Amino acid sequence: MVQSIDTADSVAKMAKEVFKVVVRLLPPEITMEQLEPTFGEAHLPAMMWKSFQAGKRYKGESKPSRNSRCYMQFESLEEAEAFVKDYHGHSIVDGQGETFRAVACFAPYQKVPRLKSQKDPRDGTIEDDATYKEFVEDLSKKKVYVGPDDPRKTREKETTTPLIEHIRQKAKERKERSERRIKDRNQKWKGYMDGITEEPKKSKFKCSECGTARSLEEDPDNRGTFYCTPCWESFETESWEAAPKKSKKKKKDKDKEEYYEESWEEETTSKKKKKKKGKDEDEWWEGYAEDDSEARRKKEEERQGSRRVGS
Repeated sequence: MVQSIDTADSVAKMAKEVFKVVVRLLPPEITMEQLEPTFGEAHLPAMMWKSFQAGKRYKGESKPSRNSRCYMQFESLEEAEAFVKDYHGHSIVDGQGETFRAVACFAPYQKVPRLKSQKDPRDGTIEDDATYKEFVEDLSKKKVYVGPDDPRKTREKETTTPLIEHIRQKAKERKERSERRIKDRNQKWKGYMDGITEEPKKSKFKCSECGTARSLEEDPDNRGTFYCTPCWESFETESWEAAPKKSKKKKKDKDKEEYYEESWEEETTSKKKKKKKGKDEDEWWEGYAEDDSEARRKKEEERQGSRRVGS
């Protein structure tokens, strides 16, 4: 926000020399109306021009606040020095209770904007301008469309160079070679085809159903009879549709019967094997027990015989 204050008297008294002062480190939220009473009544009449730059206070501590500042222009050097001496270090308390100490010094850039606006001497003279008059006159005329010239008539003769002529000659030779090659090939095949006078052999076998000579297969039941593949497929589909379809229920019952028969046979065979195995084990144990008792008896007889000999 920029506020500039000037009066007719101050503008008339403006001197060639500029004495510009800047006051910095003002509260961020202060306004020009609040700041003017702090300057003092003795210094206000000597100020020829003022410009106030408002600051801004940011919330939080992530970004520091921007202080306000004020620029002033005085009539003479003595008045500017007196203001700097009196106002430098002046303390100002803002609405939040924070105290700020102002810093007053001479501004590094001493120029100020012009207070008088200069009038352009060409203002209101457009109707007397020759270019404008020509433009208005051209608008009043009726325009007729004129097409461009025929490019075939205005085209200049092609310029040639030795390189372009060489490239054209090479292209012409390539085209002639290709045409000659095609012509020779056509003559060669033409003579070959003229020598062929026999008609192509026709197949002596045909389909007995539709009469075609392609994709034939001989009937294994009737030798010498041929059918094409589509006819064979149609025969197979017809025979499949005509065949009686068995019910799924009977098939399931048959499968169940076969399953039970197989399980019963396995069970009987396993029982027989177990019985046979048990009988063999009993016979082996009985034979082993008889052999053992006989061996013990022989040993006992030998022991008794040795005792008798010793006695």
